[in-house]
Amino acid sequence: MGNYRHLMVYFCCCSMIFGILDVIVQPNILTYKSAFFMVVDMKRRNFAPWFGKFAVYALCGSFGIAIYGIAIHFVYRFFALER
Repeated sequence: MGNYRHLMVYFCCCSMIFGILDVIVQPNILTYKSAFFMVVDMKRRNFAPWFGKFAVYALCGSFGIAIYGIAIHFVYRFFALER
């Protein structure tokens, strides 16, 4: 149960970081056909341009890490059930 606990703590921490960044950035997601754009209103949020760009990059990266954690979780559970 030790490895599974560490996996769940890792996933929980990554998801909390994603949630905190989402509250800070508050992006507007625009979609068109198969593409999507993440836009941040810099005037409303009072961000410097460099910080806004960094915040969007961090938000996208933390989303990717959260999805990666979910995938690892399912693979771990698959192998745990196969044992």
